[in-house]
This record gives sequence, structure tokens and C-alpha cells, in this order.
Amino acid sequence: MNVLVWLIPIFPALAVLLNGLLGRRTIRDQAHLLGVGSVGCALVCALIVILRLIMNPSEPIKAKLYTWIFAGTFAADMSLQVDTVSAIMLFVVCGVGFLVHVYSIGYMHGDPSYYRFFTYMNLFMTSMLILVMADNYLLMFVGWEGVGLCSYLLIGYWYDRQSASDAGKKAFLVNRVGDAGFILAIVLIFWTTGSLSYDEVFAKAAEGHVATGVATAITLLLFVGAIGKSAQVPLYVWLPDAMEGPTPVSALIHAATMVTAGVYMVVRSQAGHAPHGWFAQPHSRHLRNHDAGDHCHCWHSTLGGILEQRRNLGGSSQKWRDKCAVVVDGAVCRVYDRVLYVPPDFSDLPR
Repeated sequence: MNVLVWLIPIFPALAVLLNGLLGRRTIRDQAHLLGVGSVGCALVCALIVILRLIMNPSEPIKAKLYTWIFAGTFAADMSLQVDTVSAIMLFVVCGVGFLVHVYSIGYMHGDPSYYRFFTYMNLFMTSMLILVMADNYLLMFVGWEGVGLCSYLLIGYWYDRQSASDAGKKAFLVNRVGDAGFILAIVLIFWTTGSLSYDEVFAKAAEGHVATGVATAITLLLFVGAIGKSAQVPLYVWLPDAMEGPTPVSALIHAATMVTAGVYMVVRSQAGHAPHGWFAQPHSRHLRNHDAGDHCHCWHSTLGGILEQRRNLGGSSQKWRDKCAVVVDGAVCRVYDRVLYVPPDFSDLPR
């Protein structure tokens, strides 16, 4: 079973190497055979692993490859795990990813850089699977950064178009803001617990080894990372312009995987280890108000679609875009203040 767990990200990673090294001269317009086939094999392995977990959901499947980093008392393993939290996301990533890859065969047929497209798509799948299946925050961050890199490469895939190039850079830079918060959270987690493994970190948090103020800071910094990756207010500005990439990119990044990575990180830090996760602690219960971000996202997604149609009709939409963004921001903030906001309850905090 450990071999199957590791084969899930290895299949698309092998396709990245083969298409990246041989695609331009040898594989060319047959790149989809490796691209789609590798994701299909990963999906089959994922289904087998998930079925095994369903038979015994109380025992997560862990697969340690080797000790990746060790210095003094600190050690970070190159290790994956599949439990009831990651299994759901694993099925979504592999299932939707496979369908998007199949759709890409026809959509991208005839593109001069056909092999490059599937190289980037498989690299995205590899990074997303590592993010979902990692058993520690450090390995999750590797997948987190890989997903960010792939979003830049895929959104700016048609780099000869200035708008696509600018959209890719915008997505990359805005996501760095959220990543900075995630990095600081990882540093604080290690500083307070001496480990980055989920099991050890949450066990020490449950034992009261983390002060309330530090736990609050960790929670907020993790949340900053989630806001950036999931394109929530105020770090949502990269998402409307990300439509400059090919349609399969929008389907893979925006609909199913990348924008849900931030949500998964929050769930990973809470539900899988409740009541000991960071987002399950009393100091962070008021963060449930982030549901308002979903409403903001709907507003701006709708606005982006309207502007895109206006652009297609030949209208100049930049000034109108700016004005509408201000109006929508104001409206959403008023709705949040009057309807969605729930005052935090600090009664159960220590005095």
C-alpha cells in the first residue's frame, strides 16, 4: 500500500520529465499520451488507496520514504499520508484533473507548444498531490509553492500576448503575499513545538505547550496564506485576470484545485484533528466569518465575466472595471458588516 501511495504523485512527475526533456524533438503532438495516461494511472492508484481507507477509516495510511531534513532535534520526513481529510481532496484532484486533461487533448490540439502545456499541467498535478498528501507542514509548503509556480506558468502560457504575460506575473506576485504569511506560520509552529509533523504539532498544542497569543498569531498567519491561495478579499485581484490562460487551466486551477488549496489547508489544520487543530482553538472561532470571502468571490467572479463579455464586444473596460470594483467592494463590505458578521465570543478564553 505504501508503494501505491507514492505512485500517485510519481506518475505525473515522470510525465513531466519525459515531456519536458523529449517533448520538443521526439514526442511533440503525442504529449497527451503521457500527460493523460499518467493522471489516469494516478487516479486508479488513488481509488485503490481510498477504498483501503474506507475499509478502516480510523487508521490513516502513512508512507515514509526517507528522512528528508535532520538537524539536531529537528527532523522532517519525506512522508505522505492519506486519511479521511486528505482522501476527499485526493479524489477531487485526481478525478477532476483527469477529466480536464482529457478535455485538453481536443482544446489544445494544434498548439505549437502542445508538449509544454501538458508538461505544465502534469507539474501542477504533482505539486497539488504533494500538497494534499503531505504529512507535515514543510512538505505541504513544497507543494504549495509548486502550485503557485504552475499557476504563473499556465496563466501566462501564451506569453507572446502582453495581457497573458501580465496576468501570470500578477498571480505570482499576489500569491507571494499569502505565502509570506504561511512561511511565518511555519516558523512559529517550529519555534513553539519543535516539530512540523501534523501529529506532533497538534499533540503538543492539545497539551497546552503553545501560548494563546502565539497560537492566535499562527492561526492568523495560516489564514493569510489561505486567503492568498484561495483568492479571497483582499488578495483576490489576480483571479479575474487569470482567465487569460487556456480554458483547461481555468477549469483545473479555478474550479477544483488551486483555489481550494487554501480551504484544504484550513481544514487540515482543524477538522482532521479537532479539537486540537489551530482553527479549532477558542482563540480562532471568530474566524468563521471568513465565509464572507466566499460571497465576495461570487461577486467578483460575476463582475469578471461581465467585463470579459464587454471586452469581447470591443468596448474599453479598464475604467469601468475600476469603478465597478469600487462599488462592489463597498456593497460587499456593507453586507458583511450588517448581515454576515458574527461578533467573536471570548468568554472561554483564559483570564
